[in-house]
Amino acid sequence: MGTLMIQPPRMEHSKPFDYIDEIADQVVYLKKRYGISDIAAVEICKLSNTILDQDIKDEQLAGFGEILEGLNNG
Repeated sequence: MGTLMIQPPRMEHSKPFDYIDEIADQVVYLKKRYGISDIAAVEICKLSNTILDQDIKDEQLAGFGEILEGLNNG
């Protein structure tokens, strides 16, 4: 598992607001594509980021599980 032991900071080479244009463009796209409000589009973006974060954590926890299983069987 590549991210288990060596996890670089997510924003190592950027400032927290470097992604604001990308996020704003996504909000505008969602509003136009689905005819939804600003708030709904922002909530969809937040949900998407939450799902991605949870997927990353699941992957890392699976790595810990593999390590523990290896130690138990070792």
